[in-house]
Amino acid sequence: MNLGNGKPLAGDEKKGFVKRMFTGISANYDLVNSVASLFIDHYWRIKAKRALKPRPGQLILDLCSGTMPLARAVVSRVKARVVCLDISRAMLAQGMAKNGSLSHALYPICGDAENLPFPDNTFDSAMVAFGIRNLGSLENGLTEIYRVVRPGGKTVILEFSRPTLPVFAQVYRLYLKKVLIPIGGALTNDRQAYEYLVDSIYRFYKPEQVQRLIRTVGFENVRKVSLTARCVTLYSCNKCNGFGRSER
Repeated sequence: MNLGNGKPLAGDEKKGFVKRMFTGISANYDLVNSVASLFIDHYWRIKAKRALKPRPGQLILDLCSGTMPLARAVVSRVKARVVCLDISRAMLAQGMAKNGSLSHALYPICGDAENLPFPDNTFDSAMVAFGIRNLGSLENGLTEIYRVVRPGGKTVILEFSRPTLPVFAQVYRLYLKKVLIPIGGALTNDRQAYEYLVDSIYRFYKPEQVQRLIRTVGFENVRKVSLTARCVTLYSCNKCNGFGRSER
C-alpha cells in the first residue's frame, strides 16, 4: 500500500503502520481470518505444527504471534513453552485472553521481530505464521531468527503467496478484493487495514525468492511446500549445527 506517498511502505514507516493497524483490528482479527478463509487457516497451522515437530520441554519462539493461534496449536498438543513475540501489545492481550487455560505455557513479549530481545542460540525452534510479509525488512527478520535459534534447530514459516494457474489466480484476486476486504472492513471497521493486507500479498516476494533469502542468511535444508492451490507456502529450514548435519 502506498498510503498516498507514491511509494510502497518499507522499514520503520511500514513497522509503525503495521503496529497501528493490528492494534486497531485485534478484537475481530481471528474471526475475519477464519470466516474469510472458510476455516482453512486451521489446516494451514496444523501443517506448520507437523513440519516443526515440537517436542516436550522445548522452548519455541512464535514470531509475529498476533493472538497466538499457532502457539495454541502447539502447546495444546505438546508440553512445550512458547515465547510469543508481536509488535502489537493489543494483539498479545487478545491472545492471552483467549488462551487463558494455556497461559502457563505461553509467554507474551511485545517487541520488534527485526531486533529480538534475546541472546544468541536461545530457542530450540522458531515459527512464524503470516507475519514475514509485514516486516520492514525480511532479510533482517530472517537474520534475527537465525541468530536466536540454537544450532540444528528448526524454523517453519507460513506465508501467503500468489496462485499461478491463470483462471484460479483471477478468481482468487477477485475474492480478496470483493469478499475479504468488505468482510474484514465490516467486522473491524477498518477497510484500509484489509486493503493493505491484500496489497501486501501481491507486493511480497515470490516463494522462490523467499527460499533464496532464507538460504542467504545461513539456513540449510530449506524446503517449500505449496498449500491450497498455491495460496499459501510453507517453508522449513534448519540452522547449521557446525557439524554438517542438522535436525530434520
